[in-house]
Amino acid sequence: MNEVTSSWPLIRFVADDPVYFQKYKEHLKTFRNTVFIQSEMDFLIDKYYNLISPYAIGANGEQTGYTYLTSSASFTNEKQNLKTHISNRRSLILMYVP
Repeated sequence: MNEVTSSWPLIRFVADDPVYFQKYKEHLKTFRNTVFIQSEMDFLIDKYYNLISPYAIGANGEQTGYTYLTSSASFTNEKQNLKTHISNRRSLILMYVP
């Protein structure tokens, strides 16, 4: 896990205080176990992907000159990339606060 340095002043301030730091770890663990749940995050990603994909790609999708997408695949591939990112972040949290 990346070290919390002075470039993260707020977290560094919390980490330097043992009482606040313990509370921070407790909140992080609670967040992981109640909000940042892989299956629930995957469900939301799929739900919103299905909601917006017809307007991002395909016949009704974004038009050349009015989009930041480089291709339909760039949009589609990001769905799995986002799920993988969440999985990786959850793993880091689990290592930090088992």
